[in-house]
Amino acid sequence: LDLLVQIMQTREAVDGEMLLSLLEFRRLAEVFAARKTAQQITPESVDLLERILNDIEAHLSDPEYLSDADYRLHHTIATLSGNLVLKLMFNSFNPIYRYYSDFFYTRPDAGPDSLAYHRKLVAAIASGDGDRAGRTMEEALLFAESRVVAALELTDSDGMIPLIQD
Repeated sequence: LDLLVQIMQTREAVDGEMLLSLLEFRRLAEVFAARKTAQQITPESVDLLERILNDIEAHLSDPEYLSDADYRLHHTIATLSGNLVLKLMFNSFNPIYRYYSDFFYTRPDAGPDSLAYHRKLVAAIASGDGDRAGRTMEEALLFAESRVVAALELTDSDGMIPLIQD
């Protein structure tokens, strides 16, 4: 776990295979979080998620703000899952998560497309159907992953993807 945390918090280049593995791990963890959150969702928690969505919608032209709000939404879902280890692991992903979400939200139509997925996700969580919430989270994450990986093209001559550019 120490090595994984160091990799997630690095400000160096990360191997393309490692990036894909981290994205896969994130998908597993967040699908679990969405399922757990849906199974124990409260009206107050739905209101909180809806407020974040409305905040996202109000800032669709601001990529940096969208990146912050995206992290807030996913972090809130991890927190609402009630799983402390999941919440701590999600916090550890912050440097990599933020770099790639900053990049993602500079892509054309990323804000509106992502908002549509997020609305569908929150509706699935609000329904209390854990399986539906898990499937919807996976669909949203696969969409974002495919956009990031395609844009990066994983073409660095050393097979490395820069994480954070100074």
